[in-house]
Amino acid sequence: MFAMIAVAAMLCGGDCNGNGRVSVETSNHRITVASDIAATEVLVLVRPEAVRLGPAGSDGLGGVVEEIEYRGDRVEYRVRVGTVLIVAIELALRASVRIAVGERVGLQLMEEGLHLLPADGKGGPPQ
Repeated sequence: MFAMIAVAAMLCGGDCNGNGRVSVETSNHRITVASDIAATEVLVLVRPEAVRLGPAGSDGLGGVVEEIEYRGDRVEYRVRVGTVLIVAIELALRASVRIAVGERVGLQLMEEGLHLLPADGKGGPPQ
């Protein structure tokens, strides 16, 4: 079992979009997540299997591959995004492109694998 990665973030505008979804900004990248969280400073929890790697682009989240670990049926990538090390897991048989250590890559975060927690541990859903 793999632990989630926690990334510090801020709610953009400090409120919900009115439909149970909020926008958060982290590592100079904005993402929208289903949440009713009341805190403005949050941790974005990311499941490693919810991170998709692709070509580096001028927009979106990007980083540098620091380490690759082959684990039989899957490949684990450790990607440095600013000061944060993000782990991405890909099924070995589904790898469409070979990625090398030192390579710049783009990251896509699948919303289903993201969760928000209050950074101070006190917030939570509004009452």
